Amino acid sequence: MMQRFLIPSLAAGLAIASLAISPATAQQSREQGEARKEMRAGNVLSLRQIERRVLPSMQGAE
Repeated sequence: MMQRFLIPSLAAGLAIASLAISPATAQQSREQGEARKEMRAGNVLSLRQIERRVLPSMQGAE
């Protein structure tokens, strides 16, 4: 009797959770695409480029 209600309840819970996750995933994908586009346009520096500029001035800092 318990299993009769358990499986549909779990399925409904998973369906609701997947609906909540989908918009967040789509937004992350858009943001990542925008960041790549800006980087190609030269508006954003890569982490390595930033490190090359900053680390030499931080000699001895840890």
